Order: sequence, then C-alpha cells, then structure tokens
Amino acid sequence: MQYRLILLISILFVSIGVIPCAADTGLNLRHALIAEDVEMSRPVRPAVIFPVSVGRIVCFSSFDSIRNDTAIYHVWYYRDKLVSKKKLVLKAPQWSTYSIVELRANDKGPWRVEIRDTNEMLLKTLRFSITE
Repeated sequence: MQYRLILLISILFVSIGVIPCAADTGLNLRHALIAEDVEMSRPVRPAVIFPVSVGRIVCFSSFDSIRNDTAIYHVWYYRDKLVSKKKLVLKAPQWSTYSIVELRANDKGPWRVEIRDTNEMLLKTLRFSITE
C-alpha cells in the first residue's frame, strides 16, 4: 500500500511539473557521433570502428533549442566498465561540444558513450569498437 501511494505521488509530481522529466530539460540533441578529431567545431572522420593507432577519439554532440545554459555528461565505458565521466557546458540557444579519450594499446574492444543530462536522463548511447 505504501509503495503504491509513493508511486502515485511521484507520478502526480512529474505530471504537474514539480519533478522534471526528460521532455522538460529543454535539450534537443541534434547530432552525436564518435570521430577521430574535431577541427573548426566539426567532427573529422566519424566512424564506429577505429584502429588503436589513431591515438585518441572524440565524442561530439550538438544541441539546439537550449532554453537555459546547462550541462551534459559524456560517460565513457570500455567493456561495460566506467572509464570517464566528463561534464560539458552547453550555452543557449545552441551549442556543440566534445570530449576526448586517449587510447592505449590495450584499449581494443567494445566501447560506448552515454550522453546524459544533469538529471542523469539518458539522451543517447553511442557504441563503437577499437581494433588493431
């Protein structure tokens, strides 16, 4: 009974706007990808498979319709283990940003980056692999 009451109150608060939900963040993720580099605010050589010899990779994300200055997180995982969580600032009304991970010889295998808002809501997951 107590669980149902808490669930009902939570749903009510979300529906009337007391607790923000994903639609209320004001973020519109326009573009997100993994690339070898960023030059002049544009991703260079995007892909889903990268040789470890590139030395580093970037997660690039671009937003529009930002209502207020805020932040997002690029959360990097290698073989499902957290590697890095990078906080990135977003400025209204539109903004592009990126984070970088340096690669080592033993970083071959599956990777993913989760793009999350300040409420930890998942906006997008990007999967890619590092090979020989």
